[in-house]
Amino acid sequence: MAMHEARASGRPIADRGKSHHESAVSCQLAGTPESVGQARRILSATLAAWALADHDDTGRLLLSELATNSVVHAESAFEVRIRRVPGGVRVEVHDGDLNLPTPLLVKDGRSSGRGMKLVAELSSEWGTELEPDGKCVWFELR
Repeated sequence: MAMHEARASGRPIADRGKSHHESAVSCQLAGTPESVGQARRILSATLAAWALADHDDTGRLLLSELATNSVVHAESAFEVRIRRVPGGVRVEVHDGDLNLPTPLLVKDGRSSGRGMKLVAELSSEWGTELEPDGKCVWFELR
């Protein structure tokens, strides 16, 4: 299956005068905390353009978790890919870390470790894939 892909350089595609009618959007982002916000804005603009805004709040929350994991744990630039799937959207975060995340049993009082549990509970489906130069963590919302 061929995928038509639009690339962005950290700015929403709509801001560059491009159309969101493509079936996928991809952007490379620096491994900085500011990039997490950029990723959320790109997702919101894409979901609105695809008439999938009902997934915006949950999508931004889950993407924030995955992008933050890339910034904190992979300490590398990361790529966000957003694809239409039947009935919804698939969001992928690719980074240079080979360690796969897992949902943790979080003890009371712990200030971190809940992100992947949220992804598992709030997404329609999610998963991880090892790649030659890192990993992909993804979720789908339908």
